[in-house]
Amino acid sequence: MKMSKSLVGWKLHMQSGRYSSYTIKGYLYYIERVISYLGDPDAGDVTIWDLEGFMASLRDAGLSESSRQKYWSTIKSYYKWAGMKKGLGIDSPADELEMPK
Repeated sequence: MKMSKSLVGWKLHMQSGRYSSYTIKGYLYYIERVISYLGDPDAGDVTIWDLEGFMASLRDAGLSESSRQKYWSTIKSYYKWAGMKKGLGIDSPADELEMPK
């Protein structure tokens, strides 16, 4: 499933959980930037190399450590949901994605 199409399910998951509306809005903003960078692939086709390339592009663009950590936490949250059976049931390429220092 295309990442952009999966956002409906991820948003519902966040709304039914303990996510604040502020967090949901932020996560959707950040993941849409990731999707745009990656060209809206199927969520299961994304590799750790794709995610590391995205994170490197943020650093190259001069984003602060704090901003890069927001993208990191968004990616981790998205793929945690995507790996769940009630999500997409896919393997997570984000498991090995290291938090920016």
